[in-house]
Amino acid sequence: MSATEARYGRRQLRSDDRFTPPVKYEEACMTQGLHEDNAIDLGPHGGERIDVVAIADGEVLMTCYGVPDYVQTTECGLCGNYIEMKNAAGVVKYCHLTDGTLLVKKGDKVTKGQKVAQMGTSGHSTGVHLHVALTDNDGKGADLRKNCQLDGWKLC
Repeated sequence: MSATEARYGRRQLRSDDRFTPPVKYEEACMTQGLHEDNAIDLGPHGGERIDVVAIADGEVLMTCYGVPDYVQTTECGLCGNYIEMKNAAGVVKYCHLTDGTLLVKKGDKVTKGQKVAQMGTSGHSTGVHLHVALTDNDGKGADLRKNCQLDGWKLC
């Protein structure tokens, strides 16, 4: 078993392994399939806050933080605490992160599988989860499930 398989489980690996799911398969399930801005929602088993990782090598474009649970601010909007990262597939945005857990800032280089924050419930949220959306390099919403092999993930 490779180090990546040990860390993220065999279920998530693809023949094109440039991408990895943003959370471990064993720790989360899909709470909502494709919706809104071609986003998906992933929730932890039992409601605990779990680690969120970079889906691919890339660069942090923007972060917003300082938002407590269940609070929306003008600065961060409905997303609450968030991270936007550019990678080979486009721009990925992670929303509703736990305040104080963001480990990256604008301009940082990230590697696939690197921990960047923890799932939370900041912004317009009703419970701990990760709202994650991918915009492709043409500026259109892209189906993150295909890039990260999230099709077939168990539903909560």
